[in-house]
Amino acid sequence: MFVRAQTNGNRTYLLVVENERIQGKIQQRVLYRLGRLDELLASGQLDALLHSLGRFSDKYAVLGAHANGQSITTRTRIIGPRSSSNAFGKSVASARCWRICCGIASSSSPSNEPCSSPSCIG
Repeated sequence: MFVRAQTNGNRTYLLVVENERIQGKIQQRVLYRLGRLDELLASGQLDALLHSLGRFSDKYAVLGAHANGQSITTRTRIIGPRSSSNAFGKSVASARCWRICCGIASSSSPSNEPCSSPSCIG
């Protein structure tokens, strides 16, 4: 189940829809028409609906707490060189990490070349 926008002419409507498989093909079934997007935004009903739905989601409760400045700080760990002035050291460490992640080299590999695997972005 999800919300989909449907445009007719110059108006956009919000629909609550779900996908279902009928005779081997996926079709969308409209469960509820929320109304015109511009009217929902102007009246504040869309924000009220999202706030109401957010009460049932742990994920959005955390995001809401963060937006209100009520989030907690967690532990962080720095991986790689601590000095930000050593740009070459960072690129070498990044290249080694990507090569290890791709299984191209071991952590003891002396190569500082970036990974050439198409699955890597480093």
